[in-house]
Formats: sequence, structure tokens, C-alpha cells
Amino acid sequence: MTTMYTSSFFRVSLLFLHVHGGATWKVPHQAFDNIQLPHGHQVPLSTDSDDDLNIYGATSFAGLRTFANLPFVDCFSDENAEGHKYDIAVFGASHDTTTTGRPGARFGPPAIRSGSQRKSPGEWSVYTGRNPLQDWATVVDCGDARLTWLDNTASLKLLDKAHTVE
Repeated sequence: MTTMYTSSFFRVSLLFLHVHGGATWKVPHQAFDNIQLPHGHQVPLSTDSDDDLNIYGATSFAGLRTFANLPFVDCFSDENAEGHKYDIAVFGASHDTTTTGRPGARFGPPAIRSGSQRKSPGEWSVYTGRNPLQDWATVVDCGDARLTWLDNTASLKLLDKAHTVE
């Protein structure tokens, strides 16, 4: 008798979990229907043929890493920066020559870019109700300043010059 009640309870529990699990998946995901995805692409879970696959789409962990998934502009090259208008440029300074036993500062800019991959240019601040990356200024990522590791004085001069790029 106990076995019969146990198996009935188990069947009802499985049915409830199936219905409840489907609802918990659907409700939160409906709230994210209009969210702008990083790199503007979403890869389908399955397709009917290989012709439907878009190899140029990217996930949030593929492709060029920029700060907060901002557009990349090579600000340090005149020919590549020509035609790109921006107000704020973010760039890294990978400089790691002043230490002998514990190098690692050169990994700072890539680590910051990697840590900001959850951010999207389409996000907005809960506190201000505005999008800080698209509010009044055009913000781009210029990559890392090209610094030499052989001479600290020359590296600092190059870094000063990188700050004056327009």
C-alpha cells in the first residue's frame, strides 16, 4: 500500500516539476527579449541546414575583446582612424619593465577588457536611468598604446604622446 502512494506521489511531483520548470524558464527569459546582445548577434541552438549558419556572428567570448564590447578604432594609426569620430577613447598601457621578480602589469589591460565582457554598449544605469556609454559621447576602445619594454623613459614619452592622439 505504501509503495502505491509513493509511486503516485512521485508521478505527481514529476508532473509538477515539469510544468513548474517550464514556467520558470519562460517567465524570466521574456523580460530579456529586447536586450541588445554583445556584438549584435545571437547564434541559434539548432538549424535545419548548414546554409543557415552565420559564421560571422560572435558570442560574448569570441572575437576581439574591447572594453565593455565598445567598437574598436585603431586611434594610433592615421589611416585606420580616418573617418572615425569619437569623443572618448579608452586605451591600455601594458608596461611591465620596472619589476624583475613579479611581472604582471602588462596583463592589466587585457584582464580589464576580459572582465568587462558582461557589459554591453546597450546597457543603462539603474541609478541614473541613462546609458553612460551612449549618453552624450561616442566612446571607443583604441586597444593598447604601443610601448617599448626596453626603455622606461621612452615608454613614458610614448604614453604621453598616446594621450594626445585626436
